[in-house]
Amino acid sequence: MLDLWKWIYAEDIAEWLSHRPPLNIPEQIDCILSAPHRTFTEKLEGLRELQEEEKEPKALKELEEYLDLGEYLEEQLCCTKRRLHELYETDIFYCGRREELLKKRIFRAPRSGIQCLQGQILERAAQCDTRPEEYFGVLYGFCDQTTKRLEHRWSFVTNCKGEVLYCLSERQEYRGGAVLTFGTMGGRYMKLPYASGTLVEMTENPFFPYMKGVLVNEAEPWEEAFDRTDQWLLYPDFLHSGSSTGIGAIPLDDYAAITFGADLLLPFRQFLQRCKGELSKEEQWLSKLGRLVEKDKGCVSRIMKDSRPKGSSGLYEKAQRYVENLAERL
Repeated sequence: MLDLWKWIYAEDIAEWLSHRPPLNIPEQIDCILSAPHRTFTEKLEGLRELQEEEKEPKALKELEEYLDLGEYLEEQLCCTKRRLHELYETDIFYCGRREELLKKRIFRAPRSGIQCLQGQILERAAQCDTRPEEYFGVLYGFCDQTTKRLEHRWSFVTNCKGEVLYCLSERQEYRGGAVLTFGTMGGRYMKLPYASGTLVEMTENPFFPYMKGVLVNEAEPWEEAFDRTDQWLLYPDFLHSGSSTGIGAIPLDDYAAITFGADLLLPFRQFLQRCKGELSKEEQWLSKLGRLVEKDKGCVSRIMKDSRPKGSSGLYEKAQRYVENLAERL
């Protein structure tokens, strides 16, 4: 039986799932491959342990496909020799945001690129007086074997120690049309087990910027429809606050990657937890909003309606009015 506390980073989610019906094999595989705190090597070992316990032929075949691919990737990532038809490029991110103005580096061997990522992270953390644990790296793998142009095949996500966490496939097809990726595969079974109106916050992690918000469920955790319905997050929308209510709404579904910079689908749900500590004076409205949502979830529709831009005659109307006003003052 899968050890939920070993493979799920969020303790509240692990506790919730432990009282639910057991996960099926695809969900257990997803659970292992999406673990943000386990290395790629540990995930391969977890799949092998699952394979030893499993008896059903279809599940064994699926596990075998992942292990075959995983062992191939493991061998590739350890390679220190130049690979003729492959190129690798590095990128580093701080709390989910790409670090700009860094010198781009190109490599022929993946291991050299991973070692470079580790050095870049340590150097950047020292320059910015930040902690290496707040960064992650991405090694982009390209291949020119079949065409005259480079094809982006893989994105390898590493931690600050240079350990590979995820191997994300960028190809639309692989082995007869099935896409195998060593990362999150959606995981609708993994939901936040909190009631509507609960204040949540992003725990410290290198993948996503810190944020607070109010959770909204279409169905509550104690309702039968909870597994089949969506969750939403109301959060301070600093980007569009000049032309809206200042409150954003985002669905916490399989495809909502809360990255704000990194184009990678990572398991963001595992980093959302109940808000701990006191809210600042500027954040007190979140608590009041939580109480409103708890009392009547219908207010969310009103919030989203009020957030839409009011009837504007054109895209540049605001700028035009300012220029005309400026001309009068000169």
